[in-house]
Amino acid sequence: MKQRRITIKDVAREAGVSVATASEALNGKGRVAAVTRQNVIEVAGRLGYTANRIAKNLNAGRTGSLVLSVSPMASQPSQPGLQPEWDVEYYFRVLNGASVQAFQRGFLLSMLPSPSSSTSFLSAADGLIVVDPSDDDALLAAAIDAGLPCVTIGRNSGDLSWVDNDFFTGTTAALEHLSTVRRSRPALFLSE
Repeated sequence: MKQRRITIKDVAREAGVSVATASEALNGKGRVAAVTRQNVIEVAGRLGYTANRIAKNLNAGRTGSLVLSVSPMASQPSQPGLQPEWDVEYYFRVLNGASVQAFQRGFLLSMLPSPSSSTSFLSAADGLIVVDPSDDDALLAAAIDAGLPCVTIGRNSGDLSWVDNDFFTGTTAALEHLSTVRRSRPALFLSE
């Protein structure tokens, strides 16, 4: 049988204080006597209490979630309904990396199933990450209009924050691979 989650009410009852006092003691806020604060912290530790992250975020006016989307231009498959095979590993790594970093910072990451998904997801998010943004990305435009913090993976045409690929490492790895596979001196020609 699944054990019931310990709540702030359990901590308050065990510590002999109100729920508000227990909450203030655990959050380091309010006018709580040092002895009371220490008692509440000890009781919470003994009971194994952990704050409900969702409730804590809602109290702070946040949802604790981020939304990740792949821009429509980047997700155009060669065959309808299929993502090109060469994209799968790249997008999986982006999603995995974003998910790990979001979780370490107290966020849950949701990936929109398609670029045409409803913008209603935006009202339940604290931020939007768009992979390979296009200039006409409707979701990105809606997020900007709603004042939602946005970042893109890949340069964008606006004034948004962005991160980019590690082209130096990728280019070096490609040249090393060519050098290993074909015993010659590979060269890389770039346009301006």
